[in-house]
Amino acid sequence: MTPEWCQPGDIKERCWLLRFDDQDRGDAVFTNEAEARDMFRRANDGGWNCYLFAAARNGATTMRTIEQIVTQANNLKQRVGGSPYVDAASFTALIGLVAELAEHMAAGGAIVASEPARDVLTAKAT
Repeated sequence: MTPEWCQPGDIKERCWLLRFDDQDRGDAVFTNEAEARDMFRRANDGGWNCYLFAAARNGATTMRTIEQIVTQANNLKQRVGGSPYVDAASFTALIGLVAELAEHMAAGGAIVASEPARDVLTAKAT
């Protein structure tokens, strides 16, 4: 199974890495975003040069979500035909997938535009 985050597979929660620009200081790994940001702020305020990194969402997971959105949109269009009505379950499923993708993008995620990815991203509902 492909991990959701680009980090060691045995860690399920998204991780944040605080890295100091000093060889004498080790890295600190957090699974709580608020704690990671607070520690970054305190270290920065204390005069330390440091970086806060967040694990990226796995591109394969994102592409699977996009493919599901396109498939669901096509299924919905075929089911609706010329009718102005859409069944609630199909519409809710589509909105859930779009919300998942929006959350990924809001978290700073990127979509890798490989050839297959471009095909999915530019696909039009038929």
